[in-house]
Amino acid sequence: MMSPILAILKKDLTALFTNSMFYLLTGICCCLWGLFFSFELYAFVQKSYQLSTQVQQGGLNIHQHLVSSYIVIVHYILVFIIAALSIRFFAEEKKLNTFPVLLTSPITSWQIVFAKWLVGASLIFFLLFISAIFPLSLLTFMSLPIKLFLYSYFGVFVVLCVYMSAGLLASSLTESLIVCVVLSLMFNICLLLMGVGRELTDSLIFQELFGFLAIDQHFATFRKGIFSFSSIVYLLSLSGLFGLMTERVVEYHRWR
Repeated sequence: MMSPILAILKKDLTALFTNSMFYLLTGICCCLWGLFFSFELYAFVQKSYQLSTQVQQGGLNIHQHLVSSYIVIVHYILVFIIAALSIRFFAEEKKLNTFPVLLTSPITSWQIVFAKWLVGASLIFFLLFISAIFPLSLLTFMSLPIKLFLYSYFGVFVVLCVYMSAGLLASSLTESLIVCVVLSLMFNICLLLMGVGRELTDSLIFQELFGFLAIDQHFATFRKGIFSFSSIVYLLSLSGLFGLMTERVVEYHRWR
């Protein structure tokens, strides 16, 4: 069962890591992360210095005032990068006429979708690994709460997998690369705005409902370094829902 999935995974990752556009986007990410991390670090040092000159006990929490803020920036940048790279899932295969070959191969629609999901998850892991180099570089001259750091990064990984799954669906719906990117961005923006309903109702029940559905609420929990099992279940379920819809689209193309 895993052999066809691994074959697709290997093929797509090889094509991705030999593509100059991927390295261009990765380079842009590194430049932006390095720039914003420098700004956040400078602001953190300035605030720490101000506190040291005042009669106050304790100092700034490095995770809350530096790492957490940096993770927010990483998250938002990757939302756009994932939308740009979503063309690699299905849209580009349709454009190159290799999608019919994939459909006629001895592999189920679920296996195709799962293999593509693993490609996206591997891509997110790789980019997050690179982004983590900047805050981890602080270990050379100060200590970091590694447990909170790992919880936060695991949380942002799960959150980004939801956006990637939405991009997977967008890529399956069209063969136009531009439409795919725009559609993926629209899905991701809608996911980001799911919590707006909290501000539009006075009902406590609906406020709690929208609060639970809001991805930013769960993301905020992870950013604090809190491991929430219910958030993981919800986010993985949402990712699975997009995977189910993508599988239906792929199956439709197979029997059309």
